[in-house]
Amino acid sequence: MTGEEPCANVGGGLIVANNETIRSFLHSASQNPQLSQSLCESASNLSHENSIPYKTLRDIWSASPSFSRPKLRLLFSASDFVFSSPKPREKSEELKERLRKLAELAEKNEYEELVKDIKPRKGNDEPFSSYKDQLGSACCADDVYWLFGWICCIQSFVQSQRCHECCRRHLRTGVCHAP
Repeated sequence: MTGEEPCANVGGGLIVANNETIRSFLHSASQNPQLSQSLCESASNLSHENSIPYKTLRDIWSASPSFSRPKLRLLFSASDFVFSSPKPREKSEELKERLRKLAELAEKNEYEELVKDIKPRKGNDEPFSSYKDQLGSACCADDVYWLFGWICCIQSFVQSQRCHECCRRHLRTGVCHAP
């Protein structure tokens, strides 16, 4: 790895930026005969990197004798954490298709909004779409006659005072006796 690239973090976890204190500690740890060969090699390799996995640095620090290692607070005092952005999530074909349709719909709606004042309105020339709508959903001849009787009574009331009696008769018999 070059010094410019962040250290490969295969197992995940925290990454620490390398500084002079950490470099010095890693250099001395790479030459420490009390550490295992693998830890000495890791210390030697990591001393040249810009960023170091915290777990590896902690393992080297913990394995070093206490008299040969710096205090942990001093080791990390001038260091920063390195955060890497996660890889973007790969979108499924279904999601891509759905996003494409939504983009088309949004574009169509935006266009409709722009031309709403210019474009003629879509309207149904016929006020009713079917014969059933023209007749009404539950209209029958008896309802029409009853309504006609009431209209006669109201008209009769306006014309004379006898309508009150006529309306009562109409309610009892269903027949309008208006003059």
